[in-house]
Amino acid sequence: MKIGPLPIEPALGVAPMAGMTDTAFRRLVKRQGGCGLVVTEMVSSEGLVRGIDRTLEYAEYTEAERPVSIQIFGGDPAKMAAAAQIVEGMGANVVDINMGCPVPKISKHNAGCALMREPSHAASIVSAMVKAVKIPVTVKMRAGWNDKEINAPVLARMAEDAGAAAVTVHGRTAAQAYTGFSDWQLIVQGFVDDDHANPSDPAHVLAADCQKALAKESRYGSGHGGSVGPTGNELLPPGGQTGSADACLFAGKFQECTALRWC
Repeated sequence: MKIGPLPIEPALGVAPMAGMTDTAFRRLVKRQGGCGLVVTEMVSSEGLVRGIDRTLEYAEYTEAERPVSIQIFGGDPAKMAAAAQIVEGMGANVVDINMGCPVPKISKHNAGCALMREPSHAASIVSAMVKAVKIPVTVKMRAGWNDKEINAPVLARMAEDAGAAAVTVHGRTAAQAYTGFSDWQLIVQGFVDDDHANPSDPAHVLAADCQKALAKESRYGSGHGGSVGPTGNELLPPGGQTGSADACLFAGKFQECTALRWC
């Protein structure tokens, strides 16, 4: 599996989580094996451009963590592009855009999940960054802003058209934050039904298996949600099934690029 030209082996990774996925945590994960990509905590594009020491610390990583993605947040296309260039200069393998943070102090500045409320503006940020760097640009988003604004499939395709190498979808809305459960069907809809999907690609195979597992689960029914990990994301699909159904946790298929990360 690749994100752009970058091989991700195995095709699993650790998503960014503020206050958790620092360099020490990422190194511990890598030592356990089974992880093809790690992502930093979200880093302020404003802080990177200004050269603020504390911000730069969030972007630090060691060679033992490679391949590594540095996630940045912000709402200004020019500053996000400049920050992406700084990330590339730091030697990161990938630069990721945060379109999923629901925290008010981030979203009120037209960053994080607030970008999902302005898809055209969000796409312009992706485009500006893609034009500014040679490393792959990826996006992490949510299902939408709230249950009346579910637009991840639409925005994902807009991000693809703007040049994004991969997209990760967290199946909750910003309004849900980390409560309730991810919308597994939305994730499957966005990637199994992708017109560009190659049926032999790992993401398509995994998501197709997930779709079958969900169909089976709906027939038998359990009435229960999945197990919950420290980030609030399900570790198992509804009913606690294992195996290929774990594909529900991962999404990301664009052109010839496939990204599988915690969602």
